[in-house]
Amino acid sequence: MKYTRITILCIILLATLCSCTRENWANKTDQLYRQNKKYITIKQGVWGTVTRRTGDWMPYLGERKSGGPNEVPIKSKVRAYEPVSLADFEREGISIYNITDVPSKLVAETTSDRNGFFEMNLQPGEYSLFVTYNGETQAYGFDGIGNIGKIAIFENDIVEFNLVVDNACY
Repeated sequence: MKYTRITILCIILLATLCSCTRENWANKTDQLYRQNKKYITIKQGVWGTVTRRTGDWMPYLGERKSGGPNEVPIKSKVRAYEPVSLADFEREGISIYNITDVPSKLVAETTSDRNGFFEMNLQPGEYSLFVTYNGETQAYGFDGIGNIGKIAIFENDIVEFNLVVDNACY
């Protein structure tokens, strides 16, 4: 009788733990963006989702054996700086990957959650966004005249800016 109760309790515990698994967002970024949009609480600033890409993203005919494209949400630091351009970096050949120093004033910082969601209250103005994951800082995109990761916030404006830590092959 005693062992029957213990067995039943173990089965109930196991069933409960299995039902509490985290949703798998791998390669479902459009759904993830829609889901994260529901969590916005700011009235002005920037929000978005941070994901990490890995694997082979080259076009492929047939069925992949392994190493295919993978994109998942990650927890990381997101920082907003006063606008930064390529000209602000004193070294030649600046890469947007693994930046060790941002030559601009840090304005705001936050950490994305396990679903990659982040938001920052920002005053109207222009900013450059960077993300740090596993000790490496990356920038996202250029505006055509050398500005890095640039966003503009207007009065009562909420801007979506999704960030991708890109460790994939193309």
